[in-house]
Amino acid sequence: MDRQKWVEAALDEIARVGVTRLAVEPLAKSLGTTKGSFYWHFADRSELLDAALEHWEMIATRQVVEDVSGQSVRERPEALVEMVFAPHDSDRAEWMILAAADDEAVRPVVQRVHAARLAFVEDVCRGVGWGQERASARARLAYATYLGQLHLRMGAGIDSLPIDEVVSVLTRP
Repeated sequence: MDRQKWVEAALDEIARVGVTRLAVEPLAKSLGTTKGSFYWHFADRSELLDAALEHWEMIATRQVVEDVSGQSVRERPEALVEMVFAPHDSDRAEWMILAAADDEAVRPVVQRVHAARLAFVEDVCRGVGWGQERASARARLAYATYLGQLHLRMGAGIDSLPIDEVVSVLTRP
């Protein structure tokens, strides 16, 4: 069992049981391995959690920024919305991580993710020609819409918002 499999399994387990209930022994059992394998890769649960949070940050933020940045400036708003507002397998993990933002290990990662996402959405908004103040306001509105949609989908089972309406938040005057 390699380190990355442990990290991905930890993120899956967080999606299932939450951050506070992530435990090494049940995780090892679900992977069909021993705790000894875990200790080969990690000093303790805290190190595993840090690695899982770092992986989440990469796939849920840095990878999205990279992928959308590859689009033309005019295509970025729609590409961003299509990418993040569509349902993903990782949504449940994100939901559980955000819900655990009061945890000392989780808080700085969540704060970093929020800041990076807002900065990127502001950049996308400036790319369609808005000044800093308006781009900042639209970025906050779009991000709040994303978080609200995640809440509705995870907490209440309500389907996604229409993509064209969300794109309009980023592009229409």
